Amino acid sequence: HNPKRTMAGVKTFDVSLRIGRLIWQSRIKKGISQKEFALRLGMKQPDISNIEKGKKNITLETLAILCKALEIKKIELWR
Repeated sequence: HNPKRTMAGVKTFDVSLRIGRLIWQSRIKKGISQKEFALRLGMKQPDISNIEKGKKNITLETLAILCKALEIKKIELWR
């Protein structure tokens, strides 16, 4: 995967990876498999996998759907 830099100098891959890790951790804490999570959301399991690995860019709408389904209230993109 070739990370691209935004105008602010932030690697887009870093943001995708951080979001993916948060989705993965939240899903695991709830004891939901990727397949079950995908079925609940009307998505495909490989898409969930790629999101969690930071390999798939998602829209803000998709991010909101994922966060609502996992009851994620806060996302910290930078530390």
